[in-house]
Amino acid sequence: MCEHFNPKISRPHSGEQCRSGDRLLSIIQNRNLDETIIKGISLFLHEREMMSCQDHLDRNVKPQEVARRWFLQQCGIGLGAVAFTSLLADLGFAAPDNAPADPLAPALAPNALFPQPVARGVRFGVRSPLPDMGLRERAQLVKHIGYDGIELGNEWSDHTLEALREQLSGIDIAVSAMVGSIKLLDTDPQVRSEAVETDRKRLEVAQALGASCLIEVPTFGPNKFQDLSPVMTAREVEDRLLVAGLKQLIPDVQRTGVKLLIEPCNQKETHYIYQQRQAAEIIDQVGAPGFTLLSDFYHMQLEEKDIGETLTRYGKYTAYVHLADGAARTEPGSLPFDYRPGFRALKKWGYSGWLTVESNATDNPEAALGRALTYLKKQWEEA
Repeated sequence: MCEHFNPKISRPHSGEQCRSGDRLLSIIQNRNLDETIIKGISLFLHEREMMSCQDHLDRNVKPQEVARRWFLQQCGIGLGAVAFTSLLADLGFAAPDNAPADPLAPALAPNALFPQPVARGVRFGVRSPLPDMGLRERAQLVKHIGYDGIELGNEWSDHTLEALREQLSGIDIAVSAMVGSIKLLDTDPQVRSEAVETDRKRLEVAQALGASCLIEVPTFGPNKFQDLSPVMTAREVEDRLLVAGLKQLIPDVQRTGVKLLIEPCNQKETHYIYQQRQAAEIIDQVGAPGFTLLSDFYHMQLEEKDIGETLTRYGKYTAYVHLADGAARTEPGSLPFDYRPGFRALKKWGYSGWLTVESNATDNPEAALGRALTYLKKQWEEA
């Protein structure tokens, strides 16, 4: 880094001020961006630093040339700063409320940046339906149809990061989310402890793949815990165990910047969290940024009286969406189901996350997904 004298601060600027640029560049490199973009940002950070160095401004240069060069550099760096800030926003990052005005100021540390809702469009992804083929072929098909990302279900959870990267390399498609342990409410304390460790590892893998979310369904099936009334009901036992497990993951969620989603499922699948309200209550009890709600329109069609009204109340917790039509869970547009009331409520909350198809297909998966994408884009636009 440059160690020349900085006339603005009257001391060498090779310390914290310079390292802030390195820290932000490191964050960008970890987001798996195109190499050309990374090089461009690196040049911008370097030029910003050189700007304030007197030796580079007045060494063997006439005063009027210094003024001209300074003006041109200021214009170039100003445009670079705008582009850099825009890039951070497109990545889903926003500076905290107490951050300094200068996005490269020393007070900004890497973990001060956390994904927040920003003014950008939603993205469309796929969990299913997909043909019985490898991940690479599935990702290529999803990209070919026109989707922005693919969600990695349980079938890929035990694959190594290296194997997943190899399968997805060169396809230019995002990983929208991954699935967690789904064992945070096992009756065995050892299994619950291992589930927390599994989620820690999968948060790291999700971050490395650029995924924004990790999905957790607390439990499937009937209640397995003893009712301890009048001291505590079985549901209160589950609530306390789930909140305790999630709180253990707070440092990991904040370090990786990957949101942990709680997904309510319908009562045919789980006795526990089957409504948006119930998940929101757990999120409030955890009380930490990054713990959010997956709003699945299939489950909501079965469990919520009015999806639009439900999301008007609880949409502020929503960070990810699953989509399917009706009790048969067919592809969006097959009934067709009207998503617009729910979409309208999400828009009022400034939703800018993923709209992901998780459904069965009425016919060929490729054809079904193509129709679904067209239908969903139109429904979102009209909402």
